[in-house]
Amino acid sequence: MHFIPHRENVNPIWVPQIGQKFRNLDDAWTFWVDYGGHAGFEVRKRYANESKYDGKITSCRFVCAKEGYRARDKRDHNTKNPRAETRTGCPVRIGLTLDRVEGTYEVLDLVLAHNHASFTWLFKAFLAAHNGKHPRTIFTDQDFAMGKVVREAWTVHLSHNAECCQALKRQ
Repeated sequence: MHFIPHRENVNPIWVPQIGQKFRNLDDAWTFWVDYGGHAGFEVRKRYANESKYDGKITSCRFVCAKEGYRARDKRDHNTKNPRAETRTGCPVRIGLTLDRVEGTYEVLDLVLAHNHASFTWLFKAFLAAHNGKHPRTIFTDQDFAMGKVVREAWTVHLSHNAECCQALKRQ
């Protein structure tokens, strides 16, 4: 799948859109997790409203993992090693509502603009600190977001290595 950023009104299939419909919440959640992987951010479930009458989820919201802010720590104020703040109030979210006639969930609320940086800055800083020298090996623990940034930041170097590997396989 290729993304063409120069054409208007062209989106990859993995980008959510207002009006998009899902058969059930599991399909919607899987789609949101995949989108987060492609776009380079972690996701979480914010809330789900359940009907008192039939127990069905009538609406829910999935968000970027950095959405909101953590509540104030109620433990002892002398905590020596408090957890680092990881949330930035990121507004990225997808809101789904149940269409009771069709029995599907429809995207009615969608925000896709993050307020935090991805791994890109890290790899640019790495190259600057090492005078543009690329590392020989990078372990990403199969993290899709990090792998995507590695491919974007070091395209020329990676394609050269791929050509070298193919040449070695031929020998």
